[in-house]
Amino acid sequence: MVLVIQIVVVILLRPLFVLLYRPCIDGVGLVSNKFDRPVLFVANHSSYVDAFLTVLLPLRVFRKVLPVYYPTASLYMSKWYYRLILAPMGAYIMHRWSASLEEYMKQTIEHVAQNRTVLLFPEGKRVLEGSRPSGRSGIGLLRNASKDLHIIPIRIKFIKTKFWPFPKLYMTVGSEIQTRVEGSTQDDYRIFTNKILDEIYSL
Repeated sequence: MVLVIQIVVVILLRPLFVLLYRPCIDGVGLVSNKFDRPVLFVANHSSYVDAFLTVLLPLRVFRKVLPVYYPTASLYMSKWYYRLILAPMGAYIMHRWSASLEEYMKQTIEHVAQNRTVLLFPEGKRVLEGSRPSGRSGIGLLRNASKDLHIIPIRIKFIKTKFWPFPKLYMTVGSEIQTRVEGSTQDDYRIFTNKILDEIYSL
């Protein structure tokens, strides 16, 4: 169901995003043609449309990773009309009030265990361009939970222009991150996530 819906979303959103944001996509040649699932896309979070920007990846890459699952705030998923739209598109809730990091990441770990593709934002929230917040620890836990996880960084940058009402999108895809977590504490996980952010912001 999610796969079918996302194929429809690609057909609808891809030309719309091309028209609105005039995207410049770079670095996709760095992504190996041989990588297998599970795949974790990690990207900086700068706008409300970030979760859908993977539709702009070249189809030779995108077809290998469909469907893509991504977390969204309970603020949206708690409302039935949002949930009716977002859930079939691959959205799921990560509860901020979870008792532990393991519980918070439970559904993401389950998606990865089922060899699904997940998109996460290491900052855990939208961040204005020019800011560089500290990362959260969940991605480090996820890396330890799945040794076969393929982590692909994506840098998203919107730049305003004078003659068009929508900003121009620059999206750079990096090569797979091979770094491992050194330890198993939340501090170790947070250090790892910050290394991921360093990779993203260096693109």
